[in-house]
Amino acid sequence: MMEELYSFVDTEDAERRALYVRGDGRNAGDGCFGLRAGEVADFFTYFNSFSLMKWRRYTSLRALFLRVCLEGEAVVEVVGRTASSEAVLAREVVTDGVQQIAIPENEAVLVGVRIEARRDCLLRRLAWCGRFDAYRQKRIGAVICTFRREAYVKRTMEVLRAFQETHDWLDVLVVDNGRTLPLVESRRFRVIGNPNYGGSGGFTRGMMEYVQRGGVDAVLLMDDDISLETGVLERMQSLLSGVCPEYAESFLGGAMLDMQHPAVQVENTGFWNGIRFHSLGRGRNLSLKEELLRNELEDQRENQYAAWWFCVMPLSRIETLGYPLPVFLKGDDMEYGMRNQRPLMCMNGIGVWHEAFEKKVSDVVNYFSDRNMLILNLFAGGCARWKTMVMIFGRLTKRLIRRGAGWGVVRMFSLALQDFRRGPEALTRLPADEKFALVKSYGEGSGTWRFFGRIFCDIWHIFREYAQLTRTYRAFRQARLGDGRFWTAYLRLRMEEKGSV
Repeated sequence: MMEELYSFVDTEDAERRALYVRGDGRNAGDGCFGLRAGEVADFFTYFNSFSLMKWRRYTSLRALFLRVCLEGEAVVEVVGRTASSEAVLAREVVTDGVQQIAIPENEAVLVGVRIEARRDCLLRRLAWCGRFDAYRQKRIGAVICTFRREAYVKRTMEVLRAFQETHDWLDVLVVDNGRTLPLVESRRFRVIGNPNYGGSGGFTRGMMEYVQRGGVDAVLLMDDDISLETGVLERMQSLLSGVCPEYAESFLGGAMLDMQHPAVQVENTGFWNGIRFHSLGRGRNLSLKEELLRNELEDQRENQYAAWWFCVMPLSRIETLGYPLPVFLKGDDMEYGMRNQRPLMCMNGIGVWHEAFEKKVSDVVNYFSDRNMLILNLFAGGCARWKTMVMIFGRLTKRLIRRGAGWGVVRMFSLALQDFRRGPEALTRLPADEKFALVKSYGEGSGTWRFFGRIFCDIWHIFREYAQLTRTYRAFRQARLGDGRFWTAYLRLRMEEKGSV
């Protein structure tokens, strides 16, 4: 049976256009694209090319086709690129109607389409289609965690509502940590209130809701400050529907594209080496074919993860792995991705635009980052005692160099070390929103120099207690996060959301 995988998409945003189409032509509305006689449009782009090597690896794809529906007459070329060459795989003249072009067997990494109009054309639809050894339509539950970013999240909510009208496999749950959005309770679209327990609390709430309610095969986690091309959702769902057994338990990660420089990739996936983050594919201009090819050829790395601005995970894996660490923000997605211990899936065309992280940096954010990276090293591969010491001194040096207008960074770094040493039970003794308020107030005040002595004392104790800290945090994860009981109590759901979870 032939399955339509995803249709070609276009935009009227000039800054983003090169990720959709290059050359001539214009958006004709209602999903159509216009070309005058002699004009050429190149769809070998980030959102419209086909990642053939990845589809063959991740799914049971047997045969690939291009479906063309147009008025007029045009020459349609299907082009394949390998690491060293480019070749025309198929060339057909299409006139007034619908035609399916079979793509012959080839070794291409990426496949794209070039269309030249012989007379004026209206391209009504272009779509990649395929035949699979096994294909089952998957239902996806999307979770958006938000905290008082109404301008962004309301726009995404409208986009998703419109998308649901023609795609009944998508369920949407908005978890509002700020409790500023109107509550919504409908069959496939809900908005629920949640205490402000950060990203880890909001996303965990969404994961728990879908585990309890069922009805979906996978859960998609998305940030609230993104800009979403809905063609990404089509590609995501088709990929998961055809996934092969070897990747059935893998997470699918989406790239982060720069909101201010829309063709530039900030991160495809990332990995942690025990000292610092590494963003794979950082700074690539995805309007260039050569960079698209490089993006497809990344190797798997130890401690690799997909960040939760866009990450899809099978519901069955959540049931097996349990729930994220209660760390408020920073690092929960990294630890959970590493916990899965399965190869990641990622490809061109699955990505979102996201606000720059530089806008979110503060002493409070640095506290969570410093504390949680210490916790992360207790779980990550190859990140033992000495590497953690290097990481601590490296971060302290970085904080001092970039301390900006004040010395609150020193007090925050000291608090991060202290809280890490206290262990997970102490970290979760207070409700997370109250702990957040305490952290915010901790950076204020005087007496900075005495914190240096405390910092070096804590570093010495961390070095001595490292093995015990490792056992304590790992035991907490195993005993407390395997089901929803800890998080239900921690989020105070039985008191505040009776019958919800």
